[in-house]
Amino acid sequence: MIPIKKLTVITLNDNEPKLIESIGELGLIQLHRLDDSEFVGFNRVNPEEIRKFENTYEQLNFIRNKLSTASKDVKKESEDFNEYEKTIKNIDAPIEEFEKRVISLREKVNTTVSRLKELKEAKFALQIFKTIGFNPKELAEFKNIFIKLGLAKSEDIPSFRLRLKNKSFITFKEKTISPKESFLYVSGLIELKPWIEKLLSTIGFREFRIIEEFSDETDIDIKRIDNEIKELEGKIPQLEENYCYLNSVSKFLRNIQDVKSYLLKSKTIIMLQGWVPENKIERLKESFHNLNDELNGTLYYSLEDPLPYEEIPTVMENPKLFGPGELLTTQFGCPESKESDPTIISTILWMTMFGIMFPDFGQGLVILGLGIILSYVIKKPLMEMNFNKLGRLIMGLGISAIIFGLLTGGFFLTEVHPLWPGLMPNWVTNPNIIIWLIKIAVYFGIAQIILGLIISIKNHIKSGDKIEALFGDRGLAGLVTFIGIVLVASYFLGVSIIPGISFPKLKLDVITHWPIAIPLIGVSLIGLKAILKGEEPTMILGLIIETMTSSLSNVLSYARIAGFCVAHATFALIIVKLFQSNPMLGIGLGLIFLNIFCLTLELLVVMIQSLRLLYYEFSTKFFQGTGTPYAPYGIGEN
Repeated sequence: MIPIKKLTVITLNDNEPKLIESIGELGLIQLHRLDDSEFVGFNRVNPEEIRKFENTYEQLNFIRNKLSTASKDVKKESEDFNEYEKTIKNIDAPIEEFEKRVISLREKVNTTVSRLKELKEAKFALQIFKTIGFNPKELAEFKNIFIKLGLAKSEDIPSFRLRLKNKSFITFKEKTISPKESFLYVSGLIELKPWIEKLLSTIGFREFRIIEEFSDETDIDIKRIDNEIKELEGKIPQLEENYCYLNSVSKFLRNIQDVKSYLLKSKTIIMLQGWVPENKIERLKESFHNLNDELNGTLYYSLEDPLPYEEIPTVMENPKLFGPGELLTTQFGCPESKESDPTIISTILWMTMFGIMFPDFGQGLVILGLGIILSYVIKKPLMEMNFNKLGRLIMGLGISAIIFGLLTGGFFLTEVHPLWPGLMPNWVTNPNIIIWLIKIAVYFGIAQIILGLIISIKNHIKSGDKIEALFGDRGLAGLVTFIGIVLVASYFLGVSIIPGISFPKLKLDVITHWPIAIPLIGVSLIGLKAILKGEEPTMILGLIIETMTSSLSNVLSYARIAGFCVAHATFALIIVKLFQSNPMLGIGLGLIFLNIFCLTLELLVVMIQSLRLLYYEFSTKFFQGTGTPYAPYGIGEN
């Protein structure tokens, strides 16, 4: 990770607009909020000034929601908000005018969209009236009676009809419009209107809103409404453009107000602090040198190391080859500035575990092709998913599957001669090879856990927590405990894990043998840490039990690597048996269906299982993931 420097900037109050504009255009300073209680004579910007745009944002959200009901698409960017207008000096004066423009646009949008909705409902009603032969002009002839026209669910009509049975003073007509909806015409004395409205509400009645000034000719009314609808819809694009422009200005103003909240002001000067990566310092110095010339030498800034207690942002830096692997790391959390970035190690381990569990160089070629399509054909983000990085990760999985497929002899679930020395076709039927594969998976897990604990020790030393580094369950004491448990288990089973050193099968007699001393030393050190920190005895006991049980369970969890590898290889045997039974069955259910199954469901399951081992068994040994990503301030950013 790239080291961070703390930047402090001091200048005259009059230089505030130019300073904000300069650091916004520079786009490499992450602002740090100063504590005004630590600086006598300095005060924070008035909160009322910072919150003055909140009402405007609400107005813009209302406008967007209204437009989305009348238009299929609302642009996200405004082409009219040019760079000349994006200057701080043009901001303060027109704020009131900007708010007036937003309110005016809201009124126009509200009127237009409401009228459109009214006209479309009226057109729909007129079309139904034309079908049933009803003239809406007749509505104006009644003064002492009410008329209700609208739609209701056909299934609810019988119950409504039953409620009106023997009510001779109520006129009720219905006409089925569709299998689900029917048109209703209800009229009666004006005094009965509230009772009818309450009754209609129980059947989901949707009343037609009839516009005034209908003619006697329904066709003429429909044509007139169509013309007005077309005219109003022609206004929507212009309203959208106005919204997009005001929305862009709003985002810009919001950024400006946000940066002002980080300032401290006295009567004559302002102060600002932020974080800058070391690899950006030369660019910062060049920019501030030019700015200082513009401000007649009234700008002062300093760069210094952060204090030990300060929380600084994290700037991840990895070789280009492993850049996509940062997706794996950030999904689990952002590393703190004082802990190791596990991206390179995590990427290698994830791809290796995937390849062992999915060894097929034919299917690996398909996965590689999928990664190429995502990375170099689709490219652009979709639903906030970076397909470029995701595609490159999948390409790595495909390459891993190809390599292990060549080693084990798997090609689209058919067996070819393996490249691994001594490995023969149909190896999955050999019990000795299966046992050997399980051992490899478990040894691989042991190596990962030891590596994770070593990284944890390094992180604790780097952060200055020597007690945790020496006596913690994720420190040296935890490492000793884990190695001791592995040795005890090996002596118990008689499994040799170190070349040249024999491990006798001692079973329960192992508790009297020398390996038992190693985990006892480890848990004693863990208990000592708890005592040094003044923790309760029950907490000490719980921590020791959890450390010992998790050490064993984490190791055994890696056996799934061998399990999925064997399961994948077994599909090839199934296809062979299917071909022996029926060639057509072997082609259809075997080669076609099982390959599709492996490239969909099994592929997804293996990816998840390798991630599970990476995140839970490995990363939890050392990775906190509580850091803050580096997010520099820039003008025009959302």
